[in-house]
Amino acid sequence: MEPRIPAEFELLDDRFRGCDGDSTFERLYAGCRWAGGPVYVAAGRYLVWSDIPNDRKLRWDERRSRRLPPTRRVHEWRQW
Repeated sequence: MEPRIPAEFELLDDRFRGCDGDSTFERLYAGCRWAGGPVYVAAGRYLVWSDIPNDRKLRWDERRSRRLPPTRRVHEWRQW
């Protein structure tokens, strides 16, 4: 899996013409059928999202730069 993806932006409002975004995106995970979220928790420095059809929650920890194992029961969100 290619970790860096070239960024392509469609300009919908001319007021943003002078704004430069990142030139690439970093793909953290590509195994979801349909991902919901994501939510970044700044205090814990991690990102959580759900893969609803596969009934799992996923978490990426910024400090460890790795994806943690999925947790089942998407509909029961609790503090990790």
